[in-house]
Amino acid sequence: MREGTGLMRGLIPVAVAIATAACAQTKSANGAGNFEVISPKNGAEFDLQVCRTREPITPRSSQELAGVLQATAPYVRECLVDPRSREDEPWDALVTGTLHAPQATYDLSASGISEAGKTCILTVARGLGINDATPLKAEPRAASGEMVTLDYPVPKPPQPVSFGTTPSEEAAGTIRRDQRLLCACYLPFVETYPPEWEATVRLHADRAPDFEVHAANPTFANCMQDTLGTLRLPRAESTFIYRPYLLNSNASEATPGYPPEIQMKQLATIFEQRGAELRVAPAQREEAAKALADVAVVPSVAHPERYLRQVKERCNGVVAVDRTWFSTLAGYRSAAVRALDLLPRLEEPRRGPSKDAQAKSLRETLDELQKRSAIVAMYEADDTFVCDGIQVDTNSKR
Repeated sequence: MREGTGLMRGLIPVAVAIATAACAQTKSANGAGNFEVISPKNGAEFDLQVCRTREPITPRSSQELAGVLQATAPYVRECLVDPRSREDEPWDALVTGTLHAPQATYDLSASGISEAGKTCILTVARGLGINDATPLKAEPRAASGEMVTLDYPVPKPPQPVSFGTTPSEEAAGTIRRDQRLLCACYLPFVETYPPEWEATVRLHADRAPDFEVHAANPTFANCMQDTLGTLRLPRAESTFIYRPYLLNSNASEATPGYPPEIQMKQLATIFEQRGAELRVAPAQREEAAKALADVAVVPSVAHPERYLRQVKERCNGVVAVDRTWFSTLAGYRSAAVRALDLLPRLEEPRRGPSKDAQAKSLRETLDELQKRSAIVAMYEADDTFVCDGIQVDTNSKR
């Protein structure tokens, strides 16, 4: 059975529309003083989601598989930042995931991507981190035992890093390409919006470069200044200001104070990740409920308290999944409300859906999210009532 990626219609298209509008309106920086200012165009955005540790993922249904593939988008884009991962246009890529008990396999058909880029994308699709070729430790299984194949079009990334023709451009390109090596400094921010920072970089012909990092958080600034010093930059006499373009698809909101175009781009990545989580949530609840049923259907006469304790633990596990599901819906809803507020501040996009069309789609999305939230809230209330009714003697021995 072959399935498309049209799941959750009405939610995912919003992210596409907003990303298109944001990309069409992003402005690059201008020069300042005697220093060259490296613009976002040359820097390519970096998603802090890439800094998070990812465990191998084991999808067990087509819905989970769709969520898993969608969640890899920031990692796939990062694969293609390095120009060594890209070839000439036309550009196209499609990851095909297949579930067939007892395993999942992934294949990639692509044009415009080098062998290194293909390897990186497939590694990510298998649920692992960038450039980690370790095979899956656990093999997924299809719930029904039948073969399920799902095609996932890889989102086209921005242009790869440009190293330019000057020492400053080459150094800036290197800093952007190697952003993953700076993740130790970004880790405190992986659950929130990214930090704002810039660095004055002074290249020297006869010694290592000097860095002066400016950021509101002094601990972060010191970390970034030290870590930048580990990168291999060209030897030349040149000074420039490096300003990164940061996103965080794991954040709950866009960065306050950023231009509305940039906030919309951040919201698009948040939609993308919350949408992936919403694809997986129903299957996670089903698995938690099955784990409860496996214990509950076999009462223990010899150890009744141990049995009740296990049932209550599994029951609380179902409630925990309900709460995570509701929280994910709330996060998506919050991002949609913010996007609706920002739309009037944007210029009419030169391509893609009009602002009126985007607003209509967002309002429809909010209505749908409200309905789903009410259903999940009912699940949580019912499950909590059942779990609270399971009385366990806390004084008894296990």
